[in-house]
Amino acid sequence: MLRLLQSGLVALGLISAAGSGAAKEAAQSTVMRFARAFLGEAAVARLSDPAATGYEALDMMEVDLDSTRPDQFEDGIWGQILISEMLDHSEMAIWLDWKFNVLTMVNDDDWDDQLGTLFSLYGVAPLTDNERTEVLAKAQAAYGDRPEVMMFPDLQPLAERRGYRLMVFENQSDGMALFMVPLEEAEAWHLTHLGHVLIIDAAAGIVADPRSGGRPRLLTN
Repeated sequence: MLRLLQSGLVALGLISAAGSGAAKEAAQSTVMRFARAFLGEAAVARLSDPAATGYEALDMMEVDLDSTRPDQFEDGIWGQILISEMLDHSEMAIWLDWKFNVLTMVNDDDWDDQLGTLFSLYGVAPLTDNERTEVLAKAQAAYGDRPEVMMFPDLQPLAERRGYRLMVFENQSDGMALFMVPLEEAEAWHLTHLGHVLIIDAAAGIVADPRSGGRPRLLTN
């Protein structure tokens, strides 16, 4: 009977699968902890009053702000709010969808260089010509002149040389936002689950996706 009760609580998200004594952290608390760790006081203030900030996610998800307090938001709403904060307010992430690949990440021209753009947001050293050349040569040797993969495992060392690790907000519905955290913080945030949004190490590839009952899924490439 106790085991059945525990299983029911896990299914409802009231306790973690790791054990009945470990309460699941609320999505709002997770987002605020993230902001305090990485984004600063202005972001904390915005996230503390999401309605006043006017996050686009609130309109997209048709949240009734007249009758719903922030502590009543579903986990997925907080996941979308955090992505919006990172992209549109703190400007500490870049959005990637099906159009992006390793070429758009490291080509040094007016249209591409997305990884260079991300590095500039974090104030770290730009990509060197040698770094670009090495990654592009490996990509084209493996996948031809127009690779359709990100090659995150090969991009990850470029961030690590600068003291960071590439991380992804994997949005189950339509794409991903790429950001970075200090090396020593990455493991603690890997597999953080906020509704439809999952924070994962960009080089993880296949992970046990909690959004699909823990089934293995290829989330980055």
